[in-house]
Amino acid sequence: VEGGRFECFHFRHRPEERHGTEQAGEKTFCCLTKIKEEYSASFIETFHHKKWNCGEEAENLGVAVIIRTKINEQLKKLPELNPPKVMAAGNVGTPTATF
Repeated sequence: VEGGRFECFHFRHRPEERHGTEQAGEKTFCCLTKIKEEYSASFIETFHHKKWNCGEEAENLGVAVIIRTKINEQLKKLPELNPPKVMAAGNVGTPTATF
């Protein structure tokens, strides 16, 4: 985040819907991020299929699954890609130096 690698990362706890898998019914979340192209490969390598690490008090948070996609007109309208102006790169993606 502090390196300015995200164009936008505005996490909103969007529930993920899973159908027809062994995880169906398990409560998970998904989020959209826009990562600068030159950092996307290292981001995927670092986080794809890795366990979330949020400290000792937050165990069993699952693993990150990263799927690359093109951002179409429908996705551009989602609040995750339209954060408040005060956090231009989102509540996660905006470097603290901005504030």
